[in-house]
Amino acid sequence: MTQVAGPPAITLSRAGPQQRATLAQLFQLYIYDISRFARWPVGPDGRYDLADRLLPPYFDAADHHPYLILSQDEIAGFCLIRRASDDAARWDMGQFFVMQKFRGGATAQAAFRAALRLHPGRWQVRVLPANDPALRFWSAAIAQVNGSPVDGQDVTADGLTMRRFAFQFGPDVSPAAPPS
Repeated sequence: MTQVAGPPAITLSRAGPQQRATLAQLFQLYIYDISRFARWPVGPDGRYDLADRLLPPYFDAADHHPYLILSQDEIAGFCLIRRASDDAARWDMGQFFVMQKFRGGATAQAAFRAALRLHPGRWQVRVLPANDPALRFWSAAIAQVNGSPVDGQDVTADGLTMRRFAFQFGPDVSPAAPPS
């Protein structure tokens, strides 16, 4: 009897303080990977300083959630989830990265679905408009979980234009209103 192996188990593992350096290293790979679309400069030390600005809230703020994407027990990437800065009732996929050796299979889609299950409700995913591979992935992935395509809308914040896809997954679980 011949058995055909299925896709490896994909899980999200909450990144704690002990994984901060690991996430910072993966973030360098992520920025390198998308720098061809954004043209971010490399610092004199050979690193992208975006990590120094973008990662700390994921370890310090209660509404930011850093995850490592694991394929079985191997790190396959990360996803950084937070509440949207313009709408605290909406989740925002701050950054999402799957290493090249895990692309082209089901890893990214499985990680995306895991993120949605962990954080049901209203969502947005933002993509650099020049990043055609990411636009294709997100359009297809969101259509698959949404049941129909979602049109992206170009939005500009801090001088950076992004294509934003807004959709809902599961019940709307909005954060509690702050006491008045």
